[in-house]
Amino acid sequence: MLWKRVEGRLEALPEAVSHAIRDRLASGDRSGPAWARVALWALGICGVDGALAEEVLPSGIIRMRSPRGAFLLTPLAFGLDHLGPGRPEDVKRLVDALAGLPFESRYTLHIKQSLPAGLDVEPVAQAVGLWLMALRNGEAGGRCASYIDGKVALELCLSGPVRRGSEPALLTLVTPKRSLDALAEMDARIMHAVQEADALGEEIPLLVTLGGNRSWPVTRGFAHQVLYGTAREVVATIDADAPRYEALYLANGLSLFSDPLCRMLSGIWWLEPDDAWLDVRGWASDNPWSDPAPAVPRIEGRTFARREGPAGPNRACVMAWTSDSYARWSAP
Repeated sequence: MLWKRVEGRLEALPEAVSHAIRDRLASGDRSGPAWARVALWALGICGVDGALAEEVLPSGIIRMRSPRGAFLLTPLAFGLDHLGPGRPEDVKRLVDALAGLPFESRYTLHIKQSLPAGLDVEPVAQAVGLWLMALRNGEAGGRCASYIDGKVALELCLSGPVRRGSEPALLTLVTPKRSLDALAEMDARIMHAVQEADALGEEIPLLVTLGGNRSWPVTRGFAHQVLYGTAREVVATIDADAPRYEALYLANGLSLFSDPLCRMLSGIWWLEPDDAWLDVRGWASDNPWSDPAPAVPRIEGRTFARREGPAGPNRACVMAWTSDSYARWSAP
């Protein structure tokens, strides 16, 4: 069923573009299929606006044409598993294994680095069981214990109150905080994509799509810090009927978007799986300091877009969210 949907998407593309994506899908390198998936996501969303692919360059840049003109599309695929606690099924097996132990009080589990795929949970459960036994026998002190073995790094802390009835033992699951690692990789790869587009020597707008293999582990606040810099002013309300968030930024050259090299970078789309392999959801971050790019499609959903500016010596601009809803697209 999945392959039929993929084939349907490929057959709808120009032959040369379809052939290039098929080559990536058949690649023995894991990055090939990942790039192809993000490319199909981006092309599907662009197609809603009537934009069509014309050519895939060896660098992975796709030449596009919309009803309003030409632009370049660079899909970038990100494997994000190493930035979170690990595969959901491995986390669940670990939690289930610990749930069978005789915890007298509730505990917090801190997964300090991503669990390896296919983690053997038995050694972990045995070690934790021995620790609990030592606590009951007065042979161990303290309320916290660490488990470190190869690629597994965990910490358990007992909460204090005695468990009541069927109350679950696990109180809180703390996952790795790796947003800065993700942003550093994102920043480097976007700048590389911008340089590759600039090397073509063409004054054509560029759209970069960042596709993750799972939900992005990056808060929008951290992302905006990298893309726009530190906001000079922020206005935020929590009105249930009309929540509002606006921020004033200056083009000081310290943010990615205000870098002179990024003047043709119209914006970034953040894409992630929504359900099936070809189903995607996402949001957009517009570059307020780029040259006008009417050819580039607008994502139909949550976009951080310019409301005012640029104007004045520092090219001040006010950015605001256009919607609270994710953009979604699903292949037929």
